[in-house]
Amino acid sequence: MRAGFAFLGIGMLVLAGLVLANTDPSQDLLGMDHDRFARGAALLALLVVVGGSAMAHPGLRAGAALRSLLLWTAMGVGLVALYTHRGDLASIAERTLGGVLPGVPVVTTRGGTTEITLDRGLD
Repeated sequence: MRAGFAFLGIGMLVLAGLVLANTDPSQDLLGMDHDRFARGAALLALLVVVGGSAMAHPGLRAGAALRSLLLWTAMGVGLVALYTHRGDLASIAERTLGGVLPGVPVVTTRGGTTEITLDRGLD
């Protein structure tokens, strides 16, 4: 049963590829340009494969599946948040390393003025 969903997902990708190859790039497909149609078809095929394999699992408990889905969603949102604030986190890491390790310069910019602080060791 699981293989059926995998073949269905692959078939959807092949069909979408054939449709994309045989249409004019300036022509919209289902109201979308070609790039958006291709991304949507790939996402839909992935959802069919993953969702279908989850439904075909004989010992699936709805509560455990929902808990796992929420956990994966929370981890994904957390990673997106960390990626979004990567610049701020990098500056915090640089200042922390500059305070802990002697000889590591700390570069700070305030109001157009750049300040470089270098703590020397005890020697």
